[in-house]
Amino acid sequence: MTDATCYGLFDTYETLILGEKNTSDLFVLSETTYEADLSEISPDGESRWFHVAPVDNSVDNAGDIGPTTTDGPYLIDTI
Repeated sequence: MTDATCYGLFDTYETLILGEKNTSDLFVLSETTYEADLSEISPDGESRWFHVAPVDNSVDNAGDIGPTTTDGPYLIDTI
């Protein structure tokens, strides 16, 4: 997508497809860095995955969500 920003989500789901039904509470990433909110994560040793999907901002396709890419797992230890 030539004129795109992205939705991003850092969570415990190994696979996830970002779409209209599950992105209403997510913010759109418009920068090149992503800062996950780890305030509610305990040092449980569970894995987390990062999911990202482009959002088309062009006039013709505004709001269309592209395919989700997932990276991980990342082991979280907040101690």
